[in-house]
Amino acid sequence: MSLLVNTLNKLGIKNFTIVDVGAKGNIEDIKSIEKITEIYAFEPNPTEFAILQKNYIKHPYYKLNLSPLALSDGAGKSILNISKNNSMSSLLEPDLDNYKKHFGHYKAYKTWANNIEIEKSIEISIDTIDHYFNTDQSIDYLKIDTQGSELLILKGAINKLKKGLVKVIKVEVSTVTTYHHQVHFSDIDLFLRDLNYSLIDFVTYKDSPSYLLKEDTNIHSAPCGDAIYYYTPNYDDKNENIKKSVVINTLGYSSLAVSILNSIELNVSDKNQLIRNSKKRNKHIFKSIAKDVLPPFVIKLLKIIKNKL
Repeated sequence: MSLLVNTLNKLGIKNFTIVDVGAKGNIEDIKSIEKITEIYAFEPNPTEFAILQKNYIKHPYYKLNLSPLALSDGAGKSILNISKNNSMSSLLEPDLDNYKKHFGHYKAYKTWANNIEIEKSIEISIDTIDHYFNTDQSIDYLKIDTQGSELLILKGAINKLKKGLVKVIKVEVSTVTTYHHQVHFSDIDLFLRDLNYSLIDFVTYKDSPSYLLKEDTNIHSAPCGDAIYYYTPNYDDKNENIKKSVVINTLGYSSLAVSILNSIELNVSDKNQLIRNSKKRNKHIFKSIAKDVLPPFVIKLLKIIKNKL
């Protein structure tokens, strides 16, 4: 059992709940607390769901719940548009005209446009976070990456969000609409701020270095990335604040994590143990650097090799 889990158990914390919506590839988790973590992972693409089931037959978590449902703002049936590149699949249809306007003059545009084209559309079941989960069940960390339908999912969690039952959120956002009816980052930001969630960071994805694409333009950030929020009111109980600080510190925001711990009664030794043992691991930093430096086809190749090992 990890040092962090030992410290959490000493403080009376014996469980974490993480929800990963759009869990294609790898499930989002918090390292070193797997043994006390219950994961709920949602992936509606049958091909990707089968891969998840295979990859996670053995897992390190206290409990793992894999679901083929898609989450949205209502329950029932919907259509999933499966793109030629599975990572671009969405409940929304691609806006090819706007996509071409923003990316059409890049050398790699033909490849990108081919990736986002719909290969087939299938009927799937959908549900809301509010309906799927018990009303009073807290979610310590919610990750959403669903290619444009993120705000619909947040609206389907409105009751939990109003009660502050979701502590930390990482949601994919965009400043350029790639799909029809997709909202901008500003829409998601205003929605969450109105519910007492504060923005911690907007981590943009990096475009491939221009020399690899033989472009004349400078390297720049892509118009999309992950926005990270946390529930800000200070009337959370002690254990909820501790768990919130652990998640935030693991994501790399140690000053904010320390500030949260300073707002509650906690001895210095326990506080230091929590911060020290939940700090962002170097291997995650290396992974982030690799994503910024390596071209997409190399990253994809490495993932294929990893899955075959």
